[in-house]
Amino acid sequence: GSRLEHWLVVECALDDYIAGNWDAAIVGATSYLEHRGVRQFMDTVAYQVLAATAAARGDGAAAEAHARVLLDGARENREPQALLGSLGESARLALEAGERERSQTLIDELAAAYSAFERLEVDVAQLSAFVAAAALDRAEELGAHLDKVAYRSPWVEACTHIAEGRLDEAGDTLHAHEALAYAAMVRLVAAELAGRETP
Repeated sequence: GSRLEHWLVVECALDDYIAGNWDAAIVGATSYLEHRGVRQFMDTVAYQVLAATAAARGDGAAAEAHARVLLDGARENREPQALLGSLGESARLALEAGERERSQTLIDELAAAYSAFERLEVDVAQLSAFVAAAALDRAEELGAHLDKVAYRSPWVEACTHIAEGRLDEAGDTLHAHEALAYAAMVRLVAAELAGRETP
């Protein structure tokens, strides 16, 4: 297929992941990687889908393998959206795997990257960064960079809610825009944080 056809396949895989249709997302991401030919920019999206679904289904080894390829590729090409999304997803996955120190290091790298870019495009994939940062009590730190966003969107709105400690509102915003996977992540962190605060 053409490059456009491959791009559409992986975009649909991401949409399926966001909406909670994980089996379809995995099929789409795998198909893209099998048929794309040479490595491409959208590889990061495919590996993010595969890493996130593997982690959620308890396959830590597969999640780690996909996340490693995801992050290595994003660091290599340095494209802002791919790098920021990959760092954020890797931080969230590390935290989910119980690697809190590694997650902190990745959030450090992400915050430095946010500082380095003059303008930010916040896409849905960057919500993972704010989810991880909220769990680490660092969401406000990332939120300080949201004044550099190129345009407003529901994803920016949700990140702002998270940065300002309004996780329930972030979850509602994400749910309203059918980003069910991310709404669930935010609500889980909100419940965990509430549990920490309960005497």
